[in-house]
Amino acid sequence: MSAETTSGGGGAAYSCRHASTQFLGADGVRLLLQAWLPAGQDLMEPPEPSAVIAVVHGYGDHGGRYVRLGEAMAARGWALYVYDLRGHGQSSGRRGQVRRFDDYLDDTDAYLDEVRRLQPRKPLFVLGHSMGGLICARLAEERAPDVRALILSSPFLQLAEVVPPARVAAAKALGVVWPNKDIGNTLQAEQL
Repeated sequence: MSAETTSGGGGAAYSCRHASTQFLGADGVRLLLQAWLPAGQDLMEPPEPSAVIAVVHGYGDHGGRYVRLGEAMAARGWALYVYDLRGHGQSSGRRGQVRRFDDYLDDTDAYLDEVRRLQPRKPLFVLGHSMGGLICARLAEERAPDVRALILSSPFLQLAEVVPPARVAAAKALGVVWPNKDIGNTLQAEQL
């Protein structure tokens, strides 16, 4: 699927072409991949992006929230890619759940491989936001991905509030007896 829009403002040199597809995560889970690419007057020969940004979004988020950023980057000649984490957006998997945190790292490795396949020899920048920032920080610590730069936006590196010990113990016990139980999220949107 592909669509073209014209991005205005900021002295935009290119219009924007949006595309989406799916790729397979490390264990075969289907993950949605979206791209915002620079487009010129000749749609048969679109311009090559000067660089690529690969976004890893946060918990409860999805790639569709990056439309404005994608259009702004494409207007300046950059390609922006984002994938929906497993269990988020239009990707498959249990909503908001993973068996182990390394599933996110494995999927992000597969995602970066896919972006490199689509944009070979282009400088690759990785932008991790919120939980995506934590995923990217762990990826950098443990696997050292071959990227030009790592950008962390409000990375989830620690809790903002202390969780009462009784609540932590209850969550751990529930994780043993009912591991897929959704206990909800008490975070309010205005707290973000």
